[in-house]
Amino acid sequence: MVSVEKILHTYQISSELGFLPFHTRCEKLSATFDDWEKIAKDLPNLINTCSLRKAVDSIPLIENPIYQNKAETERAMLLLSFIGNAYVFGWNKTEKTIPKNLAIPWIKTAEKLKRKPIVSHASCVLNNWYKLDTDLPFELNNLSTVIQFQGSIDESWFYLVTAKIEQRGGEAIEAAIEAILATSKNDDETVLYCLEKILNTLELILIDLVRIREFCDPYIFYQRVRPFLASFENVNFQGLNIEPQNFHGGSAAQSSLIQMFDAFFGIHHNNSFLLEMRNYMPPLHVDFLKFIQFKSNIKNYCHRTKPLNEVYMQCVSALKLFRMEHLKIVAEYILGQSKKTGPGDKGTGGTNPMFFLKEITKNTKQE
Repeated sequence: MVSVEKILHTYQISSELGFLPFHTRCEKLSATFDDWEKIAKDLPNLINTCSLRKAVDSIPLIENPIYQNKAETERAMLLLSFIGNAYVFGWNKTEKTIPKNLAIPWIKTAEKLKRKPIVSHASCVLNNWYKLDTDLPFELNNLSTVIQFQGSIDESWFYLVTAKIEQRGGEAIEAAIEAILATSKNDDETVLYCLEKILNTLELILIDLVRIREFCDPYIFYQRVRPFLASFENVNFQGLNIEPQNFHGGSAAQSSLIQMFDAFFGIHHNNSFLLEMRNYMPPLHVDFLKFIQFKSNIKNYCHRTKPLNEVYMQCVSALKLFRMEHLKIVAEYILGQSKKTGPGDKGTGGTNPMFFLKEITKNTKQE
């Protein structure tokens, strides 16, 4: 018999952490990878002294990196991605060629995870946190980042608020699965209960999103964080017989949580960018999105009765409010700053974020 727990386990998701790592976190790689660990730990200093590229050029090549488990592979991907993006977007000018001692292990690590060799949401958010006190709850005052480009509270806060939103979504993911299973039994009471839980989660993640302004200054984000999360355009990975690569930078569109809500509620976006962003997600999470999209008939089910339809519409309205707030933050942190400092109003994912977010916000509607 299919159960909520079995489905969550199949796709490596949990009600406690949502899409955050299902595995036990790796705190440090083995001595073989000490050079990566050392550079990552000193990344802000190396960037600010313009010595990052020299440090990377001097490390030995690990041509076939071997990791003991998924947690080690994810940590390696996190370290290599931050080092790699820092190498490309270091101060003064963009570097279009990544040396083979970084390029080869980075590409091979990304292949193991079936993701792209660039900083993405999966690395800088999902795998870039730890609890200060493991016995205390997953709250912002008990979290810190593993790695940063600049080492500021603004950058850390940006990643951690997003991680909190992902963690908060765990209960909604569980409720969505339970609701889908309940529709097959015509169990209106359970469906209503699950929708109310999802509505509560949507209201809470909006509160979390607003908190980004507490310690992440728009100017600092725009000038000192955003440049390192940009897209790759014709970047050469030396030591590999491949063409120059183009990859999208880190983007909230790479969050499986928000796409899960769309799939569950039956909200459709005629936007190829959202589908492209799935190439930057953990593959099992993409499979889960497809599962939800295929299994959920919650929109039609809820339209049958007034009580269910009312709470369904409240959920969609809450999701739209979340998107509207995100749109305001993007306007403040990117568009507003670009007007003050000059050209550069593309989002980190490489698109015009205002046009993109206005389109998907408009599509998030009651039907």
